[in-house]
Amino acid sequence: MTTFKNKNTKRVLFEKKTSKTLVAGYQLEKKTPFGQWEKVSETPIIGETATVPDLTEGEEYEYRVAAVTDAGVGEFSNATPPTKAERKKRAYPVYSIHQPRALTEK
Repeated sequence: MTTFKNKNTKRVLFEKKTSKTLVAGYQLEKKTPFGQWEKVSETPIIGETATVPDLTEGEEYEYRVAAVTDAGVGEFSNATPPTKAERKKRAYPVYSIHQPRALTEK
């Protein structure tokens, strides 16, 4: 499971689990390191990616996922390591060109 950070949401990607039964979707859960597991969505998530809303900036969260089939919710994956909800870092510097002759990094 891989997580990408944003301020109050995370985009969580997880690997599709092979199953002999038809997978209707996935149940994704989150928790703080000492909290209780809670569902991210009341309905199964379709696909292998989900956006997790309502995170507290600066708080660490763990995630786990399970396949949902006609038989119910399967076994959960191992939890991710705790990751902090924070603003996504820019991949490139932003420069100001308002000063003649010089570029200044912001």
